[in-house]
Amino acid sequence: MKFLTRDEIDAIPDLEPMIDGVLDKGTVTMLAAQPGAGKSFLALDWACRYATGMPWQGRAVDRMMKYSTGNHGPGKALYIAAEGARGLKTRLKVWETTWKKRVPQHQLRMLDHPVNLGSPNEVTMLAAAMENNGPFGLVIIDTLARCSFGLEENNANEMGRVIQAAYAIRNTMGPDGTVLLIHHLGKGGVVRGSSALMGGVDLLLRLDNHDGHLVLEDEKRKDGRPLNPMSLKLVESGESMTVQADTFTPSVTNPLVAEMTAIAEVLPLTKNELKSATRLSEKDLYHYLAHGLKHNLIQKSTNEKNPRYSLAGVNGNSTISPSQDAWRPR
Repeated sequence: MKFLTRDEIDAIPDLEPMIDGVLDKGTVTMLAAQPGAGKSFLALDWACRYATGMPWQGRAVDRMMKYSTGNHGPGKALYIAAEGARGLKTRLKVWETTWKKRVPQHQLRMLDHPVNLGSPNEVTMLAAAMENNGPFGLVIIDTLARCSFGLEENNANEMGRVIQAAYAIRNTMGPDGTVLLIHHLGKGGVVRGSSALMGGVDLLLRLDNHDGHLVLEDEKRKDGRPLNPMSLKLVESGESMTVQADTFTPSVTNPLVAEMTAIAEVLPLTKNELKSATRLSEKDLYHYLAHGLKHNLIQKSTNEKNPRYSLAGVNGNSTISPSQDAWRPR
């Protein structure tokens, strides 16, 4: 066991961007969205940008990797298409046609079947195959559910094993390697499964689909500056679609803020009182409450033993419009 000295702490490498302000090198990242929201289109877009070095939405893409020898070289992307590669074949062709850029033969590889992240043997086999075909700088696992079959999503121990497997894969890639897990949001707009998933990753991005308009934002970013919400859209092109910029601003309100507005005359309330007064489940209540506090939509009293909550602003009236960048609906 080695303890770092003050100078050794200073020598720890700084965080480096893979896609400026969006994805970072050396991380395990999760992209979560509702089924059909467009997360696989976005993940493939990122893979192609990384494989070609093309900017993404005006943001620089850095695919250079530092090897153990100290030399530099372009990274490669591996896309684990656990739900099948047939649809991705068409999407890849349409991406190349739309952006008039051929993805280099050896810069993007695809695995057309799932890898069981709960099986140490399969994770070891994947790592060995990556070493033989790499080095890879970006590994996309689409989807987490298909690569954790036989495991219980709500079991913290089993999902902890999945997260450990993701870090084991990242560790075989070197200090610049990034693993991107594609996952689902549940009915309440909360990341599906045990909190061990959300707590275990370095970065959690969410993609919300509002009638065809997409909003990409941070749910959690352990290090670095938070990502300002980005508006995107899926544009039909040939037999598939591509991800492009959008100017959409959603006007849907936070469900908890909406319900607190309806009972504003009885605020402030404790958590238990809010649970009784609203129609939200306990899990969703805590999720929306934490997000509201983070973005100054909701305020908390200074009584730490049993705090009370109210809407931010004067006399319980929120001073933040739901259409501002401080809020994106859940």
